[in-house]
Parts: sequence; structure tokens; C-alpha cells
Amino acid sequence: MDAFDQESHMPDRTLYLAIAALCGLPAACVGDAADVADAVIADTLDDTVDAGSPDTTAPDTGVADTASDTARDPQAECAALAACGLACDGLDCVTACDDGASDAASALYGALLSCLVDACTGHEDVIVCARAAIADGCAEQADACGVQLPTDPPQLDVAFPSARSLTSATAVIVRGTTNGAPSVTAVSVAGLAATSDDGFATWRATVPLDQGDNALDIVASGPDGAVDERLTVARVGAFLDSRWMAYDPDQHTLYAFAEDTGDDHTSLVAIDVATGRRTRHVLSDGSYRSLVWDGGQSRLLLSRKTTFALDAFDPLSGQLTPVSSSTLGAGPLPGDAEDMILDATGQTLYVASNPYLLETSVIAIDVATGDRAIVSSDNVGVGPAFQGIYGLAWLDATTLVATASGRVLTVDIASGDRATLAQNGVRGDGVGPVSPRGVHVAGDTLLVVDSAAGLIAIDVTSGDRTRLLNNEALSQPSDLVAIGDGTLALLAEDDVLRYTVSDGALAPLSVAHVGSGPRLWGGTCLAAIDPDTLVSIGGDLEVVTIDLARGDRTPLAGALPSLPAYDCGFDGSSVVLLLGPGGGAGGSLLHVDPLSGEPTVHSADDIGTGPIIGKFTRLAVDGATAYVADPTHDDVLRVDAQGNRTAIASPVMGDGIYAFSHDPASSRLLITLDAASAIYVALPYGAVTAADEADPLHTCYEHAFSDDGTLWGVCDDGVAAGLFSRAADASARTSVSTSTAHHGPLLRNPSRLVMRDRAVAYVLENALRAVFAIDVATGQRVIVSK
Repeated sequence: MDAFDQESHMPDRTLYLAIAALCGLPAACVGDAADVADAVIADTLDDTVDAGSPDTTAPDTGVADTASDTARDPQAECAALAACGLACDGLDCVTACDDGASDAASALYGALLSCLVDACTGHEDVIVCARAAIADGCAEQADACGVQLPTDPPQLDVAFPSARSLTSATAVIVRGTTNGAPSVTAVSVAGLAATSDDGFATWRATVPLDQGDNALDIVASGPDGAVDERLTVARVGAFLDSRWMAYDPDQHTLYAFAEDTGDDHTSLVAIDVATGRRTRHVLSDGSYRSLVWDGGQSRLLLSRKTTFALDAFDPLSGQLTPVSSSTLGAGPLPGDAEDMILDATGQTLYVASNPYLLETSVIAIDVATGDRAIVSSDNVGVGPAFQGIYGLAWLDATTLVATASGRVLTVDIASGDRATLAQNGVRGDGVGPVSPRGVHVAGDTLLVVDSAAGLIAIDVTSGDRTRLLNNEALSQPSDLVAIGDGTLALLAEDDVLRYTVSDGALAPLSVAHVGSGPRLWGGTCLAAIDPDTLVSIGGDLEVVTIDLARGDRTPLAGALPSLPAYDCGFDGSSVVLLLGPGGGAGGSLLHVDPLSGEPTVHSADDIGTGPIIGKFTRLAVDGATAYVADPTHDDVLRVDAQGNRTAIASPVMGDGIYAFSHDPASSRLLITLDAASAIYVALPYGAVTAADEADPLHTCYEHAFSDDGTLWGVCDDGVAAGLFSRAADASARTSVSTSTAHHGPLLRNPSRLVMRDRAVAYVLENALRAVFAIDVATGQRVIVSK
């Protein structure tokens, strides 16, 4: 038998791995320690196989064996194995370490090696081969030698959260499972011991989070080795309610409002402009809308929502002090205070007021007395009407700039007179303004953030507009504020960006993102392609896949017609998109190949037969069959594999529907018509029955069924908003994750829901344009793509 490489006379490296298997050497030991062991293991193989018994007359010095050198160094062998993490506790190792092995024991061990050399020389995976050979052809020799093969290390699976996640919570509960649980003795997460009541078949650990990225190493260990994974959970501190900012130049701190906290209080977020770090301050009373920094008194002025009142907030003490309200000061009360600005003296505050069904106006408030007076409105001053007012800035000491609906106006604070500074088709040329919001004056140029057009520069003299940043670079901006000479902070959705006026450089200041790729468009489409991938619509109306492990959003290659996608699903082979009406009379179903991205029109007014698809419809997919709820024509349509449409029910649906889902367990559709009613449509014939009014989930924003008939809903009952469930055989709902228990980012405007294995719910959230993951076991919410 020739077990050697003919040129080097060294045994095939795979035979070393066979010995590693025999001696219980960890399979992962193939690095430096394995290299150290190679020569010694080769000696062992040479001596045992070719010589038949060890030659103990001259211990080897580690020099590679030759045909004439058959000496064996058992101590070096044991040391090499120990370097790989293995104690000398196998039969051959024991006899070798004793340095006085009996010829009988070595002969048995040699017989086993001979059997393995015959079976496994040159085999691609010798460890697998060795174990199989011992279990089969070499079993007798293995038993005689007392060889005990190691079991595989455990398989570690993290059930929640994803490998990359974003949260506003101060801690995260990491939950998972291990296969091969009997051999697992411990699981740790970020150095903290996990708990288990089933021998680590399942486990969980609560881990506190620092601001920023938290790398969480997870290790499952036992006598047969350890396996590990790593998660990155980023804590942003707070998500912003994108509207307005205020800046304290002394402390270099931006202030903005946070997402709702689930009660009647508002959170204020302080952002360090040097680090981007966000710190949340929960205001002790009230719910607020806009804010401005009062540098003269080192305080914030805050306007309350709904019923106007103006309060002063001291960031150091956290105290709120009334400034103006229905019981403090005289004069007309502003409606919704869209923006506020102080004059140079700090004595008068000017408020952009948008009262519901009343005239839009600019109102001046004396911050010392609380008295109020209208400065400009449809009835005060002359000039074009505001028709909605949003942002304010000082053009000079006596003139305000006001952004309004589709235009920018000047306001003389003495007379109240208004004049058009820039408006498409009226004054100036160039892009926009469309939906101008925040405004900053830089000499003879206005910089205006426009939620539809991006960042626009406006020449004060001519009114001409130049687009500096489009929506691809600046998504739905709402405010901008100077934070230094020639440097601005731009608020765009949840992100704060740093903009340099001189060169147009844009850089993150305080951002919260998970994954790369185009931003999500809105709440019209979310479906699962496989357990690791979702599909939705990107900001440019392209179909995007979402990698749930990384959060990346990748556009599919094919072009999507520039029509609104009202819903989507997956039929097992293609993404099914429900599109609004185009040039034809009705909507259509588009099938998109998830690999190539190529789109194919499957059903439309001129493709397939049957009733046309109307506007504002919803979609449910069951294999090759699609169901469309069409409130335009009060039809529930079944669309078959050929694109033919059949009306299976004609309930009165009104102007629209809240939610639409398919229950595979009971073969029926659930349609939520409004906040008070819902219907079930039986399949395949379409019998319609009213949902039980006591059903606690049928009027949710969005619902979905899991395979066992459990109904899941994203709901707001006026007490607690969040995720709820109802078992198929139950009438009462179960709270899964709500705003009253702050387990992470809040669901402010959810629109689509996908369930995975009754373990994780994925929700498309419109306010943050993000995909949430909700752990149904713990109620935790994290963002997995944003």
C-alpha cells in the first residue's frame, strides 16, 4: 500500500485530517496549529502503517520523515494535538503520552489507520469519510481501539433580530435556537449569559444598547466546540418627526421633535452637531407642533397642537413655562402653528398660522405679555392670498419671507401687504416651487427646501429658481437652519444632513438607515418572495427586493410603468403588481420575474376577459390565482392564470377599503370596508357574510392570515396602537406589540403586513418609509430596512 506522496514521501494531508477525526481533533483546527502538527502526524502515520509498530529508539525532532526514518515522537504528537485544543484522552494518545505503549494497543491503532488509509486517501472530505468508514468498514478496529468521534458542533440560529437592525429602544432581547441542544452548555450574547428552560434548544438574552452601532457576538458552546454569529444593532436614540428644527449656537445643539411616544406627551430630541448623537427628552406635559430657539433667554419656545398655546422650555431644568394661551395674553389665537420666528430683539414672535377652515395668517405674539395680533391675512394687508403657509424667514428687518402653497411670498410686517417673490408662471423662471417648506436667506439668495423638488436657490431680485439638490439626494425635506458660517443643517424625513453653501457638499450629520439602495416609496406594496427576501416599491416607482439580513434594497432590472402600484403579492414564481389605470379604461396586473426583473402584463382591459379593474384596488394572491377587491365597481374579482377576470361577489364597498387579506385555512377573503365594518367572502363562489362586530381585528389598518388561520392586524383602537393577533378558534384578541409598551420604534402610519412562520411580522411603515420587524414572542420592534 502506498500512502505517501512519491516525491516528498509525506502522506497526503487528508490523512492528517483522518487522524484528527480519530483523535477527536476539532475540524476547525486547520490553521497555524494544524501546520505545526503536520510533520508529527506524518511521523505517526509512517510509523504505524509502514512499520507496523512504533520505533521508540530515537524520538523524532520534527524533521519530515523519510523512508528510512520511522522513529516516533509521542510527546511532540500530544503537544501538537493539544495546541489544536485536544487533550490526550484517546486510547492511542494515552499510550503515546505514557511513552510506553504496549505493542498490542499500537497494533490495534495501526490496523484502524490502515483501514482508513485504504478508504480515505485522496478523499475530498476525509473527516466525513473517516466517520463513515468507522461506522461501516472500520467499525471493528474502532471499537477495539476505543476511538470516540466528536459530534458536530451545534447549529446556532438567531430568530430575532436580523443581522442588521435599527431601534430607538435602550435594550434589545436577542432570541434564538440551537440544533444539537443536548451538547450545548451555554449561550452568550455580547458577553451576557442567555437564559433557557429547555437546555438551550431555545434561548434569549436582554442586552443593553449604547448609542450608535452595537456589535453583538453570539456564542453557543459545549464540550464539542463552539459556534458563533454576529449581529449589529444600531441604536439611534430617537426617530424624528420630520417638520422643524431649532438651533442653539452656544451649545452647538439642534432640537427637533421625536416620533410620538404613544400618549399625549411629546418627546424633544437634542442632536449634537459634532457627533450626530441624539438624546431624547420627554416633555412633562402637552403635545407640541413647532419650535424656535430663543437665544436671548437660552430657551425653546414651543407651540402646542390642536388648541394653540405657547410655552417656554428650559433645556437645563426641563421646566415648561406658559407664555401665551387662551388664558394668558389677549388677541386672536393662532391655529396650527406651522412655523415660528423671533425678531432681532427677541421680544416678538411671528407665527405662521394655518387654522382649519379659517383664514391663513401671520400672527405676532409679545413673548413678555402673551398678547397676540394679526400681522397679515386675507383681511389684513393686500396682495396674493397665502392659501396655506409653511415657513418663515427674515428678508430684512421689516420683511418676512413666507413659503406658501406653490409659491414664495414677502410680507411687510408693518402693513401686512404681501407680494409674490417666486411662483411658476407668475414670477421668475426655473424649477418649482411646488411644496416649499423651510427657507433660509443668504444675502440676495433664498435657499428653500421643497418636499417635492428638493433644495432650490431663488434669486431675490428676479425670482429665478435653480435646483441645487433633487429628491434623489434629499428625500422629502422639510426644514433647514444655519449651524455655522455658510453651513446648513437640512431635515429630510428622519435624517439631518450637513450642507455647505459654497461648494454644495452634502454629508450626514445625524442619520438613521439600515441597508443600501433606493428609499422606499410608500405604503402600497409589501410581499414575501422567500423567507429572507421581501419585495416593495422604491422611490422612483421601481420594483425593489429587500434583503432581510442586510436591509439592502435592490431594484429589479426591468422597467416598471410609471403608474401607481396599489398592491403586490407573490405567486410562487413571479411578483404580482396591481397597477392603477393608465391610458386604458382600467387597472392591470403586472407579473415581474424576480430574477431578471422583466415585466409582463398579465391582465388588463385589453388582456384577458371579464370586468375591468378599477381604481384604488387591493390584491390578494393564492398561488396562480389573484383576487382583487375593487371598490370602484363594488366587485371582488378572481383573476386566473390566463389573466381572465371573473366577478365572484359584488358587495357595497363605498369609496375605498382599509385592508384586504386571504385566509388559506378557511378559504375566504377578509375585506375591511371602514373603521366600523368588514365582510368575509367565501371562496370559490363568493358568498358574502358580515364579520362579527365583536371581532377585535377586522377593522385594523392592515391584516394578514398565517397558515393556521390566525389573524394578525396592525390596529389602533384609540388606546394602544400596534400589532395584535386572534387565533382561528378565538374571539378575543391578544396584544403582541403596542405603543403602551415602548419596545422600539413606533408604528405611526403602517400600511402593509407580512407574516413569517407565525414568528416575525414585517410591516411597511409610511412615516419613516421603512420596513419594521416585530418579534411576536417578545413584542419588540426593530427596523430592518430604511
